[in-house]
Amino acid sequence: MELKGTVRNIRYTACVRTGELKRLPAATFDVNRASTFGILTYDEKGDEVIGYSKWVSPKRTRSYPFARIYNTYHLPKKVTIIPVMKDEGIRGDLDRINFITFSWMNLMNVYIILAWYDEATVHPRRADKVTSQHLNAEYVRDRLMELRSYHQTALHWNTMHFQRDFVQVYRRAVERYRLLSERLGVEMHCPKTHLQVLESFMKQGEFSLEQFKAATLRSSHSAATREAVTQHFAEYIPYGEKATIQIVNQLGGEYFLTTDGFYQEADRAVFQEAKNARSELPSLSDIQDGLFKLILFANMEQLTVDGVAMPFRVELYLSGTFKGRLTLPSVSEQLAEFMGANAFKARQAQLVSLLNREAGLNNRLSILLAGRG
Repeated sequence: MELKGTVRNIRYTACVRTGELKRLPAATFDVNRASTFGILTYDEKGDEVIGYSKWVSPKRTRSYPFARIYNTYHLPKKVTIIPVMKDEGIRGDLDRINFITFSWMNLMNVYIILAWYDEATVHPRRADKVTSQHLNAEYVRDRLMELRSYHQTALHWNTMHFQRDFVQVYRRAVERYRLLSERLGVEMHCPKTHLQVLESFMKQGEFSLEQFKAATLRSSHSAATREAVTQHFAEYIPYGEKATIQIVNQLGGEYFLTTDGFYQEADRAVFQEAKNARSELPSLSDIQDGLFKLILFANMEQLTVDGVAMPFRVELYLSGTFKGRLTLPSVSEQLAEFMGANAFKARQAQLVSLLNREAGLNNRLSILLAGRG
């Protein structure tokens, strides 16, 4: 099947957040020492704030970056800090930021700060691999202070930031990895190849978003196609099939994404994200990651299946060792009966209540709790 979706605007209310966020002063912020998400304050009273999150790698499937953004999504202004590349050594992973991440953050109105890794240590057990990488904190702090007086949308900031700063940040990343390789005696991926990749993003000697899009979308499409035929326990659903969908928006964004499950019921389609746990319930980070991904699907203005428009809904499928099944949103009597049957502790009961609230507040979203107990 050929699945295509269009998105015009994002409207979503996030309820399943992690407690009260820690506040840190932006003027002394150290991205390497700080928690992975929180609130930055720009004044002594703490009235002028911005939510922040940080990525360990530019690859979206590593270390739950979406869960971190989700925890700041309720704030009027939020920024996410992303390394432009991460090289773990010749025997480790190599990831680079791509156009889908750029356009996804634009649509969600999340400001991006590009960064590079400055320091690392030799991996204690694996040859030709580094670990404990640290970003250049001063550059991140300078961009955060610049954002204080920036009042246009994330789309404007991200476009300006990539066009103005992408090349210098990328080159600094390449140079630092070259120096780290010499100092640590660890073979890294070839600097020449890194620069050849950068050249594919350039047009007439300058960074081009169109070239960046063309160069990285091809690999994103290939990755989504591969993922569509790969099954993992954590994302398994006993019905429906994995599928790849192309989504476009009016901001020029384009996405090739994989959904864990896709099937048709009566006259409408269903998109699913799955989080399966060997414990009683999936972890909070797992659930937040799944919800964030579904924001984009839930806000599609139109879906076509093989060129034919079709109504749709989205579903977060959560399984664990609990008993029974419950579809959210649900009425309070069914909710109480389900919680009682599973003797949920206060924290688990609160999580289910917040999931019920989130499903009730957002169009097209449902959450299925499918127990294996």
